[in-house]
Amino acid sequence: MTYHVAIAVFDGIDDLDLVGVSSVVGKAAEIAPDRLKLKFVSTVGSERHITAQGLEVRCIPHNLFPNMIVLPGGRAATTLILPSSFKRWLSDSLAKGAEVCTICSGAFLLGQCYNLSGQTISVHHAKRDIFEQRFNASATTGIRKAGPYLSVAGPMPGGVPKSVVAGLSILDRVADDLRRHIETRMEIGVQYS
Repeated sequence: MTYHVAIAVFDGIDDLDLVGVSSVVGKAAEIAPDRLKLKFVSTVGSERHITAQGLEVRCIPHNLFPNMIVLPGGRAATTLILPSSFKRWLSDSLAKGAEVCTICSGAFLLGQCYNLSGQTISVHHAKRDIFEQRFNASATTGIRKAGPYLSVAGPMPGGVPKSVVAGLSILDRVADDLRRHIETRMEIGVQYS
């Protein structure tokens, strides 16, 4: 079975949140194209989006049903209003068994789609109070798994970017051998003398 990952993209998305997870998943998809596919989907139906630092990302419409939907963060994530078509797609994808991975303030996008009341979700430390007030949820940092939600925020062990950790966590769902191969290829955890 091929595992499909869709990264939701919007104008103002944080570059590292996007590039870290897409680098990990993309490298694994190159190695095992029969086991893993990566797509960039638009949150608003646009064919292209511009990141916070000016990178142009080409997207497809949100009309496929992936196994994992990644919601990266960025300053724009706290104010972006998702269209009902995207919320419906996310809901339909979850109903078909998909999981959602939020990175940092991407948790704000998840909060627009689902009642997070009483849940604990990892979110950017500077936005914890706003997140808790807006969604009546608890905010934390680290790697958090709750039901179909995987959330990653805050400092990670070894200084590895949280978006890279999110990508590696996604690979855990596909196959351990892919994760180990990508860690070696990206020199994650390697100690130099």
